[in-house]
Amino acid sequence: VTVTNAAGCSATSASVTPVSNAVSTAPSSINSSVAFATAGVNFTLSVNGGSLGTGASWKWYTGSCGGTLIGTGASISVSQNANTTYFVRAEGTCNTTACATITVNSQCGATSINSSAGTTAVCAGSAVTLTPVGVLAPGAQWRWDDDCDAVPSTSDASATYTTASTFTVNPTSTTTYYLQSVGGVCGVTACIRVTINVIAKPATPGTINGSASVCPSTSVTYTIAAVAGATSYTWTAPTNATLVSAQGGTSMTVSYASAFTSGTLKVKAINCSGSSSDKSLSVAKQTAPASPASIAGSASVCPSTSVTYTIAAVTNATSYTWVAPANATLASAQGGTSMTINYGSAFVSGTLSVTAVGCGGTSAAKTLSITKLAVPATPGTISGAAAPCKNSTQTYSIAAVTNATSYTWALPTGVTFVSGSSQTGTSIQVMVASTFSSGTLSVKANNCGGSSSNRTTTLTGQSAPTAPGTISGSSSVTQNTANNTFSVSNVAGMTYNWSVPAGCTITLGQGTSTIKVTWGTVAGTVSVTRNNGCGNSVASTKSVSVKRSEEAEADAGMESARTEETVETLVTATDALNAIAVYPNPTTGEARITFSATAAGKYSLSIVDLQGRVINSTSGAAIEGNNALDINLSNCSNGVYMIHLMHNDTLQTLRVVKM
Repeated sequence: VTVTNAAGCSATSASVTPVSNAVSTAPSSINSSVAFATAGVNFTLSVNGGSLGTGASWKWYTGSCGGTLIGTGASISVSQNANTTYFVRAEGTCNTTACATITVNSQCGATSINSSAGTTAVCAGSAVTLTPVGVLAPGAQWRWDDDCDAVPSTSDASATYTTASTFTVNPTSTTTYYLQSVGGVCGVTACIRVTINVIAKPATPGTINGSASVCPSTSVTYTIAAVAGATSYTWTAPTNATLVSAQGGTSMTVSYASAFTSGTLKVKAINCSGSSSDKSLSVAKQTAPASPASIAGSASVCPSTSVTYTIAAVTNATSYTWVAPANATLASAQGGTSMTINYGSAFVSGTLSVTAVGCGGTSAAKTLSITKLAVPATPGTISGAAAPCKNSTQTYSIAAVTNATSYTWALPTGVTFVSGSSQTGTSIQVMVASTFSSGTLSVKANNCGGSSSNRTTTLTGQSAPTAPGTISGSSSVTQNTANNTFSVSNVAGMTYNWSVPAGCTITLGQGTSTIKVTWGTVAGTVSVTRNNGCGNSVASTKSVSVKRSEEAEADAGMESARTEETVETLVTATDALNAIAVYPNPTTGEARITFSATAAGKYSLSIVDLQGRVINSTSGAAIEGNNALDINLSNCSNGVYMIHLMHNDTLQTLRVVKM
């Protein structure tokens, strides 16, 4: 082997040793650092798989494998403005491998939209700048529209086509804007959108609060409730009225001129997006107030006195004018709902009137006819004792008399007013002296019109009664007998109080002038006093002896010797009751008494035990003919009881056994 160097020198070697070279293998793929390329922005491509042989390197091409060389190495940095296919292979001493390929598409259109308003709502008509975030491919345009068309048309009048990096809009209401890229290598891209919120105009204000009926030459304040979203308010005054308060608030004072008659007050709510429609209130000059309803106060008065009158307040009235009756004057200041009238001594009758006054005029008069108080009527009956006890305090009274202001009482001689008691009212207290016999009590009613005639009553003084006098009745009675009668002369108005010896029982007549007594076994004294309300009399008495039963039987034998005429008389006297019986007898409680009454009259029934105690007594209605009376001993102890039945002056006694 001859070897020649650069200087031209050569040498010959006697021997050469062969060298073995490596073969390159093809890459399996290409990795990209981006999925989509952004115009003008570098990204990285790198070889995946394969190996380099002797003297080999990785070479990158575009257009085709082995086309335009764009770089060497295991990775390269590239940028692009359009979709591009990249190729890479190994080229070396031994061989050139097949290419691995990758196509990287450039990003088309926008990924989002920036708004100068952000998320804040804007006023209607405000300018808002919209900025696409993304890439507009060469030859492409931005298409802005209020909707998204699948196949955009350049003739769409609602769309705007531009290559500008910003787009300015002026929405008057909340609006959504759509953006897509059209044309160029990307063609038509998908729509993205952004919504611009616009502040809505405020709603119409609610009710205007304030008087709709006003007086000229006055000021009235009106208010409304705040309106959501409103930043101010504009008020408009009615004709012949002016706004006193500053514009902008929810309150406004309106001044009404003297020439004001009627008009419309208006208010609207405002914000940056516009104003609401007007809220209106019709306002009119006040009408004349109504006449007062009624005048409260006395229509009957006394001369030389003062009386206060009142009325209820009247709507729209600002004052009141009172006119006094003839011979009377106003004592209070004009203008109010109350007035005091001074009536002169010459007052007889007249008319009180009052009118309500307002800015709209004066009402018709309300009147009240006033007259001098008439003489009161004569008092009614005088209540009280007509026969008062001497040395006693008595009360006399009358019912109140209409319109009477006082009363004059006149007392008879011997009767005086109790110290400190009323002498001019409807009730008096008097002391009746011990010397008073009789006289006339009178009273009359008074007022400023005069006095009535007298109401009178005759009083008669009364002393404690005298003793009742001689007691009539037997001076000797049989022991254990009933129907023993004692009596004194009866005087009307008297109450009689009897007492009998122990063991005797008054079965009928206590409190009256005649009694019936069931006698016991001992003698004693029967006494009686009487009371007329002024005291008790001294007692009248009668001594009574008692006969034993055998003496009674002897008397009965003597009685049988009387003449037949006498016997008939006795039978007639006792024949008012006959055929009397009681059954069942004995009884466990209830029993019935039957008898025949030959003459009409009232009956009395009493039940007495053997000690003379009255168990029960009653008085009934008139009876005659056959009769039946029921008794009940259920609550009585077992034993023997006496039943006393009296009809007119006839007394019958029966025994009944309770067991």
